[in-house]
Amino acid sequence: MNKEKIGSNHFNSNKNCAQSVLMTFADEIGISAEQAFSLAAGFGGGIAGNGSVCGAVTGAIMVLGLKYGQPGKDPDAAKVRTAEKVNEFLDEFKKLNKSINCRDIIHGIDLRSPDGPKKWTKQNMNELACTPAVISAIKIITE
Repeated sequence: MNKEKIGSNHFNSNKNCAQSVLMTFADEIGISAEQAFSLAAGFGGGIAGNGSVCGAVTGAIMVLGLKYGQPGKDPDAAKVRTAEKVNEFLDEFKKLNKSINCRDIIHGIDLRSPDGPKKWTKQNMNELACTPAVISAIKIITE
């Protein structure tokens, strides 16, 4: 099964966007699925439902940090290398999703409002916005 399908399956199994992306790459970056689940737990819905940076983006940044940010003998070079990879990712994600912010991606729905989750479901944001964001984040990292 390809990584995009794995991430989509995670998301459709009640993982948030950040968990779905991070868990998809857990083995590759040297952490367990359980660690990925826990680490990314607070990042869904644009950081705990606040509509800030999309969870697929924060999950991807964690993957990139674990992949390229290992300090080794030159921590400064690792920071520069990671920042370059993150900026490349952000540019491509914005092209595909128009924004890196959750609230923009889910058409202004406030997930913390009393009717926000109902609107998210009624407007089919799972299929129209969130799953595509997860898949595009994974695709960008993979490429």
